[in-house]
Amino acid sequence: MPATEERAVAVGSLISRNRFEGPQGDSTLPGLTVDAVSPFSSQGPTRIGGQKPDVVAPGQVVTAALSAGSEMAANPRLAGRLHPSGKYVTIQGTSMATPFVAGVVALMLQREPRLTPEEVQQRLRITARRDATTGPVWNPRYGWGKVDVEALFRT
Repeated sequence: MPATEERAVAVGSLISRNRFEGPQGDSTLPGLTVDAVSPFSSQGPTRIGGQKPDVVAPGQVVTAALSAGSEMAANPRLAGRLHPSGKYVTIQGTSMATPFVAGVVALMLQREPRLTPEEVQQRLRITARRDATTGPVWNPRYGWGKVDVEALFRT
């Protein structure tokens, strides 16, 4: 699995919100606790004891741009998740959390192009937000905590 590579940043999914604007207006998703790890997000450690995931980021109830000609735009299973404009869809997955962190890493590298993968990983880890749910140290569900972009760019 690619996320188990030592130098890779493994990202878990966090429930970012529990409501979105759908075809019938505002939709609420019952049973979701905002700021909790998503139930589908894999947990660590790796098979060889590595501490993965590194961090968690918004990955559940994420509204993203939707290409008009895409499979998702025509998928009847996603009809209830389409924004009234037809330009957005609300989806979930670590496939949503990972690009969030990839964008953050791109901004880091724009500021400091010579950062090594280890330095990127370390900065994400030490600036991650920790609370009563994540605990003060690495956690198999939350990794080192919740990505905190503001804290990351303050350093």
